[in-house]
Amino acid sequence: MKVACNNVVANGSVDCLVIATNTMFTNPTRDWVEKWQVRFSRPQILLWDRTSLERMLAEQPATVLRLFEGGLSSSGHLRALRDRFWNLVEYSSVERIKRIWTERNNLDIGVMERFALIANEFAHGNIDERPWAGACKPEEVLHAFQYGMFNLIYLHTRIMKTGVDQGPIVRALAYLLLSTVRDFHRDLILEIFKLTLRTDNDEPLPIKGVEFFVMPILDSLQGDLQLVCSSDCNRFSREDSLKHWQSSDPFQSYWARFGDRGISPKSNDSAYHRLERTTEPCQIGFDICDGGGCPLYKVQPEIEALDIFLGTIAHVVRARAPDRRNRRERPGNGG
Repeated sequence: MKVACNNVVANGSVDCLVIATNTMFTNPTRDWVEKWQVRFSRPQILLWDRTSLERMLAEQPATVLRLFEGGLSSSGHLRALRDRFWNLVEYSSVERIKRIWTERNNLDIGVMERFALIANEFAHGNIDERPWAGACKPEEVLHAFQYGMFNLIYLHTRIMKTGVDQGPIVRALAYLLLSTVRDFHRDLILEIFKLTLRTDNDEPLPIKGVEFFVMPILDSLQGDLQLVCSSDCNRFSREDSLKHWQSSDPFQSYWARFGDRGISPKSNDSAYHRLERTTEPCQIGFDICDGGGCPLYKVQPEIEALDIFLGTIAHVVRARAPDRRNRRERPGNGG
């Protein structure tokens, strides 16, 4: 260190000399540098010890994750994935998620980690290959949904600040909502909405604010259920509706990427035909009489009638989803 300080004096272009160590500088070393700095005002000598480096790294989590994630253990990957999501609204590689899934029974997966894992899955596609909510206890699903709702406004603020796609978070909350209403009474879900959608002054959000945050979740959930529940139902003809859900043919659009005009995106409000045989019975046992239509298409995901909507989707998921192993009935969980 003394040699470096003395040599740098000869180079007039150096303004600052950093001396770093992953241990600690001794007091005599610091005293020597302080006396040397009195004699030579330039360059400035900076001593970065282990404490200084850790503090600076803590202020730059993105840099740490990019440089050192490859050498982490599975538990380290889990912490990195959690911090990357909650601090930066960034997603980890699918290889990291696969590794965590393989070793999930040996890892301490808390509520923050579980929500981050689910959001990461939707960022990479869907949740089908690694169903995190299905692989844990109902109470853990409830806690993850509740935590996500408590942080809904925070997440939206981060999304607006960073400009990332809100789709994975919306779909994660829709998935957790459906997983929660599968095992718990809808009154509990309504209470979670009431508790979480409040202002900083602990006042209920205006109805427009509630709709702004909640409607994307409900719309995503209803759209998915309408498609998958009616796909094998004798009441429906799916040809036209499936065409609506399919993405555009890449052979028709590929070469447009080399042009100068592009292709207009598919409108989100486009309509499609839904042919329903009202004389056929419901596949999952909805009591439909007098030529009535499918409740999944009749019910509206409105805030004022949220309990009715939750009751409808609860009936669907309980009829369609695989039974939980050793599932125990809870008092008041039907509805």
